[in-house]
Amino acid sequence: LDEDVIQALGVKQYYKNSIGIDDVEKVFDLQTTELEKKIGGLSESLKQAVAGRARELYMDGRLDSVKRIKAIEKATGHNVLNVE
Repeated sequence: LDEDVIQALGVKQYYKNSIGIDDVEKVFDLQTTELEKKIGGLSESLKQAVAGRARELYMDGRLDSVKRIKAIEKATGHNVLNVE
């Protein structure tokens, strides 16, 4: 997101918890509680992107924490372990 545009339009409060599509990977580095908060504030399309990426990471064996997977599922509303 372009910070200058957001500031100029006066919509900063709507984007304070948002991330860009390029930053989806960074979400997985957050602590579980922060991860859930950050994902919860995302748009539906970004929630889908996070859930899809989580599914890929799980299938590759790089996401194996049940606690983190459950937090992602709760925050996105999407099932990570089963392809829907």
